[in-house]
Amino acid sequence: MRRGDFAANPIGIVFDPDELIERYESGEPLESLTARAPLPQGLSPFDMLRF
Repeated sequence: MRRGDFAANPIGIVFDPDELIERYESGEPLESLTARAPLPQGLSPFDMLRF
C-alpha cells in the first residue's frame, strides 16, 4: 500500500476469480498472479466501482 501503484489506483481493478484460479492451477508464477494490472485505458479508479 505504500507503493506508487496504490497511490495511483487505491481501488484496484475488476477481475475474474475463476480465471485467476485457472492461471494459478496451470502453474503461472505467483509474482505474475499478484502483479497489479493497469487500469483499462480511459478509466479512472472510480470507474471500477461501477462494475
